[in-house]
Amino acid sequence: MILTSALVWKGLGKTIQGIGGAILRNRILALHSESNEKVKKAMPTIIVGPNDAVLEQWEDTLLLSGVPVEKIKRYWKKDETLHFGEYFVLLTRYQVMSAMKELMHSNESNLFPKVKETLLKKLQNQYEAGKGTARNKWKRKKETVSQCITRLLREACRQSKWKITFRTLLIDESHFLRNLEAYWGFGSALLGMFTERSVLLSGTPYNNGPQDMATQMTIIDPCHRSANLNW
Repeated sequence: MILTSALVWKGLGKTIQGIGGAILRNRILALHSESNEKVKKAMPTIIVGPNDAVLEQWEDTLLLSGVPVEKIKRYWKKDETLHFGEYFVLLTRYQVMSAMKELMHSNESNLFPKVKETLLKKLQNQYEAGKGTARNKWKRKKETVSQCITRLLREACRQSKWKITFRTLLIDESHFLRNLEAYWGFGSALLGMFTERSVLLSGTPYNNGPQDMATQMTIIDPCHRSANLNW
């Protein structure tokens, strides 16, 4: 698994840089596949935006960048072809949250490949404990809830082979994803684990404290040292 972080500052064109990196990655692999049959199959790029208005800007920029309109799709929870082809799939953080909630309750969601039920139960316990409706069964002494969630994801990542389903994950305004104790936090972290490269785009990645950065690094790779709050 290759994961790359990008924290790009205001005024430098985060959208253009994100799209440029994703298109370049797709083109390089397409060229390699012409001479090597073992090169990985075409996979979609996931773009997560804060709302529909921002996604419209991404869609316009994709079209201006030469991406054919038929290669751009808005997320639809009944789309059975979501994991196939060189598409750019656009969805909001709310849709990530809804898909994660659906996965928690039914162990099925077209956004995510199959996730072990044991991990989902542990994450659900963290969510319920954060709401005060259950005892936290997994938090160790002196751990924060965010540290506990990162550890659970790290352990799951090390114990299982994760099926890489997406080529690139682009999360716009990623500094809003500072809370790992919510469904959108779980969902973003799982998307990162199913993606070859994760790119977080933010002008203000560090708002309140080091936990903000640790959370974003957890979304990129929970096994990386910098996902640890004490790093």
